[in-house]
Amino acid sequence: MKNNYTLLWLMSLLSFSLVNAQSCPETLGNSSSDVLIHFNIDEGSCTDFPDTIQVEGRTFDKKDCETTNLMYDLVAGSPLPSYDSFSVDLGFGVCDYLEGELRRETLSIESFEEKINSLRIYPNPVLSGDQINISFAENVTAKVYIYDLTGKLVMKDNISSSSTKTLNISAVNSGIYMLQIVAENSATSRKFVIMR
Repeated sequence: MKNNYTLLWLMSLLSFSLVNAQSCPETLGNSSSDVLIHFNIDEGSCTDFPDTIQVEGRTFDKKDCETTNLMYDLVAGSPLPSYDSFSVDLGFGVCDYLEGELRRETLSIESFEEKINSLRIYPNPVLSGDQINISFAENVTAKVYIYDLTGKLVMKDNISSSSTKTLNISAVNSGIYMLQIVAENSATSRKFVIMR
C-alpha cells in the first residue's frame, strides 16, 4: 500500500513538472557566435534551463543568466559552422534554429508522426530487472534520450530501422523518467517509472 502512495505522489509530481515544462526560446541574441550561444527568453526564467547543453555534438556550459538573456559558452568540440542555424538539445527536447529564429515546420508526413507516436514502453513501472523495452507499430530510425525529472540526460541510444529496442537501465536509479524519441522532424515522449 505504501508503494501505491509513493507512486501516486511521484506521478502527481511528474504531472506538475510536465505542465510547467519549458519550451524552446523563440530567437537567438545578437551576441551569438560560433563559440557563444545567446538565447532571448520570452517565457519563464533562464534559471529553468540546464547548466549544460548539446549542440550538434558540441558541449556548451551556461555562462550567464540574466532575466531574458541566457548565454552558453563552448567547452568541448569545435566551433559551430553556423552560429545562427543549428539544432540544440536543451534537456526537455531538441530545438532547431534557422537564421536565428526557432524553426517551425508543418509536417507533411502524417504517417511518420503516427509511427513514432505508436511508442510503447514495457514493463512500466519497472519493478525488477535491468531492461526496458520500447516498441513501435513499424520500423523507425531514431535517437532515444532518457531524462530525469530535473531535465538531466541520464542515458542515450539509437534505434536503427527497427520496431523494437531493449535498453539496459542497470545504471539508472529508481525514479520517474521521460523517454524521448527524436526522428527526422518529429519527436514524442513517454514517462516511465523505475521502482526496484
